[in-house]
This record gives sequence, C-alpha cells and structure tokens, in this order.
Amino acid sequence: MIWIISMDKERHVQRQAFPSGQALRDFANGAPYSWYEQKVLLVTEDRLVLYSSMGRQKGTKKMQMQDVLAWYLDALGEGRADATYARLTGAREIQEGDFCLAEDAADWSPSPDGAGECWVYHLTPGCNVDEVLGTYVETWENEDTASVYFFVEPGYDAAASVLQVEIARGDGSVLSCERMLNEREYALLLRMVQAFEVRRLQRLMRAEGGGAV
Repeated sequence: MIWIISMDKERHVQRQAFPSGQALRDFANGAPYSWYEQKVLLVTEDRLVLYSSMGRQKGTKKMQMQDVLAWYLDALGEGRADATYARLTGAREIQEGDFCLAEDAADWSPSPDGAGECWVYHLTPGCNVDEVLGTYVETWENEDTASVYFFVEPGYDAAASVLQVEIARGDGSVLSCERMLNEREYALLLRMVQAFEVRRLQRLMRAEGGGAV
C-alpha cells in the first residue's frame, strides 16, 4: 500500500492511499492541476519510508505530487510524456482578446487521439493565463511557463473541445494539462483560427500576384 501525505496551497494536509503504482497513475489521469501542485510531506510503501520532507536542508527542492507520480511511471515503464494529464479549470471564460495567433502559429501535427493529422495552433496569451486556464505560472514563486495549443481539423470547420497546455517547469520537467472549452469558448477560438487562415491566404495570394481573396 502506498501512502502519501501532502499539503495544498491553502496548507490543508491530505492523506491518500493507493494499492499500487498503477492505481496512482489511474487516479492522476485527469486529476485537477491543483493536485499535481501539492507539496509532498511523506511517501511510504508497505511501511517503508520512500520520501520525507522532514529535516531537508533549506533551499533544496521539495517534492510535489507530480514528482511522486514520475517515480511510479518510471517503475511502470512509462515516461512523463506518457503519463497522464492534469485537468485545468479557469476562474472565468476565455473572452475575445485573451489569445491571439502569431504569423507562425500554425503547424501540421498528429491529432491528439492519434486518428490522423490536423492543424495545431500555438495560442499567444494576451491575458493573465492563470485566470482563464487555472494554472499557477503568473507568479514570482516559480519559473514555470505555459504553452497553449488548439487542435483544428484540416477543413477548419471543427476542432478539439479542449486546449492542450504544456507547463514547462524551472527544473526542466513538463506537465501536460487539458482545459475543457465550453460552447462559447470553442466557437470564439474556432472563429479566430478561421479569420487567421483567411488573412494568411490573402497574404499568400498578394505575394503571388493573385490579388485579394
């Protein structure tokens, strides 16, 4: 039995038990982002202490739940990229102007479900991403950065109903997250992509001497 004692940002202590590393992995898949961020105080397995924050030297990095998960993913033969994803919940809806698209924002990529290929757009934030995504990167307390991606079908008429968010941490690790979109957010982002593609086509045709679309 794996026992983990952790503390959230409000300093509430939580105790969790998992019968195996696989059970921990299954729980983590889709767990809230705040769970991954919890500071770990103690980890034991079959009464053997694997980690304790007690007596650690000042300035040394303390573990978070994502670090404990990485241990067990390694034991299961899975890397962090295969891990799981954290579920993000923003404090407010995504609104017009929160994100924009740089000229080189689009790339051709395998679709998230592996069923084919699609366009992936790197969204440039023009807002406090912590508010709209539920991350914790707009702070001096860490060096984390968030990259936000929107997957769109080749015909630009449909897209994934989630944003993929990759959080690059100061220690070099990456946490994969998903932020669900409601109908209004989905429509807003899809319209932004469609308008972006019209402008891109217009620029291309002008460059080739074809005039405006």
